[in-house]
Amino acid sequence: MARASYERWLTGHRLTGLFVIVAVVHGAIVDPVLRDSVLLRVAFLIVGAAGTIAYLYRELLARYVVPIYDYTVADVRRPNKTTLEVTLTPVHQ
Repeated sequence: MARASYERWLTGHRLTGLFVIVAVVHGAIVDPVLRDSVLLRVAFLIVGAAGTIAYLYRELLARYVVPIYDYTVADVRRPNKTTLEVTLTPVHQ
């Protein structure tokens, strides 16, 4: 995935989010350990619900709330072997 385009990476990231939601629902329905422990079930559902809400917010609402700015790469420098410095310039004012 390191050489993939951003659009391709984003598609995989969105798909992963859907799998996590399915895994949380599956775990809540099937897992016998969660049935036996109220504390574990509550913690699992709180974390799963928080992740699901964050995912749904990002996919459905963020595009209307968070502004998106387009940039182009103006310059790329390598100060050393492990550092990459990228200079961006805005496409629009």
